[in-house]
Amino acid sequence: MRVCLAAAGVAAVMVLGACSGGSHGAVLTIKNFAFSPQPLTIKAGQQLTVRNVDPTLHGFATDDGRVVLGAVNPSGGTRAAVFPKAGRYTYHCTLHASMKGVLIVR
Repeated sequence: MRVCLAAAGVAAVMVLGACSGGSHGAVLTIKNFAFSPQPLTIKAGQQLTVRNVDPTLHGFATDDGRVVLGAVNPSGGTRAAVFPKAGRYTYHCTLHASMKGVLIVR
């Protein structure tokens, strides 16, 4: 399995590139131009995988700009990040302003 790691922002969030194989942690699904489940709660240090099952390209970024996963390819594409610190993160689709959500890290 190929995994790409890079530090993002001052929160030192681990951003994992497009991943192949299974994911370890929670999955946030993009379907019908919405993020699900809402809200999503994960543990600090747990991997969050964003999976796009729509036939349309979407993006993922936290509203504070600390985590920007960029484009999530249609029809099964994934991007992943690890949120090491507890907090409430609001996020949005970078391509569709009406798509928003909340991630709670405990």
